[in-house]
Amino acid sequence: MAPVTYNEQAKAALSKQLLAALDKAELTETGLSPWGDNFDAVRKTILKYKGEWLTDIDVAILLDEMILRSLPPSAKFSIGQIRQYLNEIEIQRVADEIATFVGTIPRAYEINFPLPKVQIKAETILSNSVKLIRTFAGPENSLRNFGGALLPSPQPLPDSTYLCVLAKGYFSRYLFQSAMKDGLSMLKRTVQIARLKTVLDRDRSVQQTQLLADALGGNRTEQIHRAFVLDVTNLQSKAAFVQLNLVTSSYLASLTVLNDRAPLPGLMIPRVRAAAQEEDIKRILATPVKLMTEEVSAFENRSLGSALEWAFDADVDDEETSKFLKTCIGLEAVLGEDSDEDRITERIADRCAYLLNEKSGQRAVTRKKMREVYKLRSKVVHGLKTRFSNEDKMLALHGRLFLHQVLSKELEALEK
Repeated sequence: MAPVTYNEQAKAALSKQLLAALDKAELTETGLSPWGDNFDAVRKTILKYKGEWLTDIDVAILLDEMILRSLPPSAKFSIGQIRQYLNEIEIQRVADEIATFVGTIPRAYEINFPLPKVQIKAETILSNSVKLIRTFAGPENSLRNFGGALLPSPQPLPDSTYLCVLAKGYFSRYLFQSAMKDGLSMLKRTVQIARLKTVLDRDRSVQQTQLLADALGGNRTEQIHRAFVLDVTNLQSKAAFVQLNLVTSSYLASLTVLNDRAPLPGLMIPRVRAAAQEEDIKRILATPVKLMTEEVSAFENRSLGSALEWAFDADVDDEETSKFLKTCIGLEAVLGEDSDEDRITERIADRCAYLLNEKSGQRAVTRKKMREVYKLRSKVVHGLKTRFSNEDKMLALHGRLFLHQVLSKELEALEK
């Protein structure tokens, strides 16, 4: 079904509906109610044209914010009809402004996610949609990093690294809105690629401190970080911030660059030189990040992109059963496309075995282990297993290793 085009005729029709709705709109103790019957036609029309990026709740938020912003200070906390505070010309202007704004959706937003432990010296562009930026040392200079936009309080962390993604959709101030979902999707793909390529890893000292606090019954001290959002469609607008959820915030705060000056786990050989960190990060990450975040290639490789996001969600999760289920969903996304539900275990076990091994004996071992992983998945899904034994934990670990290995293989094949 072809998308419905929001043209000048549609814009004029929406403005007319808004004019009729505003003429009857009333203010209450809690402000405007865009859920009233007089706004029904308005909401339906906006969703008809922009339902890909807006929900019913988004439309209500949009109407509420734009209408209340147009009212004089004397209307604050007042009760009564809007036309008591706006004349006919002003009501028409508000209707036209809303109808025009709807036409700009999807809008472009720069969403800046904090990476407090990542240290870079200069902006590092990874794709047309993703880059690493460094804020200046003084809070008064942080404005220079965001196109001169008016910034809210609190401002971005000074002398800090942010992962900046160019997202599209609609955003006012909530995580559930379409632009934030698009931005979070690119964040997850980029971070997961960086971990698979051993560019980023979690700071083990942070994890050990958190585990010790849990063991002693104390309180964790993680700070909940904020993402800063700049409306690129209108650089004169005030930038906004949105508080990230605790697990995502803690995870991002634990990430650090694995360079040749960092303590490395096991026998890992660093791929990033501290003396040429930005150059190496770009060399390693630019191609896969571009393939997974730019619109056309990301759509063509959407199964792999989905699997990367599930892998990120699994890595972030601290609860063992949900972490395990997210791992399995990631495996199904990358290996089980179009698989019949009844045969998904055998299909995924076969694909994993052939992708990761060249010799038949090794394939047999992988196939057997994958069947065991999926037996555990079945028990968890059907409520037969709520706590993991040590054997279960080892199976869950095997599942995560398989997912990471498969994702690495698929990315390598895509980059050739």
